[in-house]
Amino acid sequence: MKKALVAYFSASGVTEQVAEKLASAAHADCFRIQPKIAYAKADLDWTNKSSRSSVEMSDPASRPEIVNENLDVSSYDTIFIGFPIWWYVAPTIINTFLESFDLSGKTIVPFATAYNKSVLDGTYDPNDYEWLGYEYSPSPVKTTVQRISDGAQVGNNDSKARAEHASYTGLLFKKYVDESFLENGKAGAPTTYPMLRYGDVLLMYAEAMNEMNQCSQEVLDATINKLRERAYNGTGLEYPRVTEGSQQQLRTVIRTERFIEMAWEGHRYSDLIRWKIAGKVFNRPIYFLNRA
Repeated sequence: MKKALVAYFSASGVTEQVAEKLASAAHADCFRIQPKIAYAKADLDWTNKSSRSSVEMSDPASRPEIVNENLDVSSYDTIFIGFPIWWYVAPTIINTFLESFDLSGKTIVPFATAYNKSVLDGTYDPNDYEWLGYEYSPSPVKTTVQRISDGAQVGNNDSKARAEHASYTGLLFKKYVDESFLENGKAGAPTTYPMLRYGDVLLMYAEAMNEMNQCSQEVLDATINKLRERAYNGTGLEYPRVTEGSQQQLRTVIRTERFIEMAWEGHRYSDLIRWKIAGKVFNRPIYFLNRA
C-alpha cells in the first residue's frame, strides 16, 4: 500500500495549517521540519539585511541545521514538502531537509504559502477587498459562471477560452473601481481621470532634485515620504520612510515609486523613454500563459 508524508517548515503557522489540512485530505503522515535553533520574530524581519533569515537567504550555501527526530522516509512513496515563500524561493532550510534524506525513487510534491501580514496581524480591512458577487473559475473551458445575486449564468472573461491575457485569478485591480462598478455593467466606475495630479508633481520634483544631486532629506519628506504617509494613513502601520542616500540609490527608489504610484495612469512608457532605458526594459523575456 502506498504511503504519503507531508513534511513542512512553518515560521508563522500559516504553512502548518495548510500542511495539516493536506495531510488529512491525503490520509498522509505529517512531519514538521524544525530548525535546531528556532526563529525569533526579529530573525524573520526581511527588511533588515542583517536579520538571520536575510543572511541565510543571501548565501546559496546556507544550510540551517534541523532537528531530525529520526525520521524514516523509506516507507513513503510520495512526499509533499511545504514551505513559506522567502525572497521568491524556498527557505534554505528546505535544502537542508532535501539533502538529509535519501529521496531517490520517491515522488516529491512541493507546495508553498505566502504570508499576508494584514490578515495574520488582525489589521485586515474589509474595505480593501470587495467580492463582486460572481462565482470564480479559471477553467479554460468554463465560458460562463454563476452570478450569485440571481443565479444567472453570465460570461466568464477570466478564462483562457474568452480572454487570452486574463488574470485567471478571480482578482481585479481595485484602482478606479468603487461600489458603482457593478451598476454600470462592470465597465469601470465613473471616474474623473486627472491630466496631472499632485502625486505626480511631487515625484517629478523629487526626481528633478535628485538628478541635480540636490535631493536632501527635506526634499524627500516633502515629496515621496508625503505620498507614503498618505498611503499608510489609517492602517496603524508606520510607513517606510525614505532617507538620504547616493544619487543612484535614490534614483532607483524614486523610479520604483513612480512605477507603483502611477500604475495604470499611462505614464510608464514615457517614463522609460525619459530615463533612456526603454530598450533595456522591452528587450528581455516576457512571461505569459499559453492558450489551452
